[in-house]
Amino acid sequence: MINEAPAKTWLLLRGLLREQGHWGDFPTRLQQRLPNTNVITLDIPGNGLKYREQSPESIPEMVDALRSQYAPTQPLNILALSMGGMIATDWMQRYPHEISKAVLINTSLKSINPFYHRLHPRNYLQLLSVLSKSQDKKEQAILKLTANNPLSRQKALNSWLDIARSRPVSKRNIVRQLIAASKFSPQKKIPTQSVLLLNSRHDRVVNASCSQDIAIAWGKPLITHPTAGHDIPLDDPEWLITILSRFINGDL
Repeated sequence: MINEAPAKTWLLLRGLLREQGHWGDFPTRLQQRLPNTNVITLDIPGNGLKYREQSPESIPEMVDALRSQYAPTQPLNILALSMGGMIATDWMQRYPHEISKAVLINTSLKSINPFYHRLHPRNYLQLLSVLSKSQDKKEQAILKLTANNPLSRQKALNSWLDIARSRPVSKRNIVRQLIAASKFSPQKKIPTQSVLLLNSRHDRVVNASCSQDIAIAWGKPLITHPTAGHDIPLDDPEWLITILSRFINGDL
């Protein structure tokens, strides 16, 4: 159990098959730019430091697993990418007193977005092929799919390969996480927290309209990155940190 953190804590949550190591140096850079905050990262079972554990087959179970690691008594803020946005949504709805702000990046929700927007149809076969690849080839394929900036991909490749070799996600857990993400449908009530949606115009994993539709359904603001891929923290970390700073200061 992580010790209780101050109210200005930012919890960073990654998505499908990803772990805290995939943030790279982003948490450090965010901490440096926001010195009055406490930046923490956690892994769901099956990923990262918990790669030997079995992944839950539902998003609410993932939330409960994270809360067993850190159950805040003071409201925290969440920055969440992709499936992490689903986790953040469920957390906000079921434990609203624990969350103050949330920034959701390139996420999607079954109750709002059609399935063919939640995952680009052209990626169906590619995703299936990824499941059968070696750890190295799987990471190379995911990196190519989620990051648009060649320099970002080159910078991250060796680190991602090291993660895949030292903390591999089992095929069983890949399937379980896919099931959890595909079937998650949030409660109908709109989150009462301060929420900002971010999407990428050229996201090649999730259709950019997903974040737009969520923003409209919830009445929350949306900002679009003009060039980044699905993984904005990797493709353009400085842009994201600037947006977070403005959001914290109430400028968005």
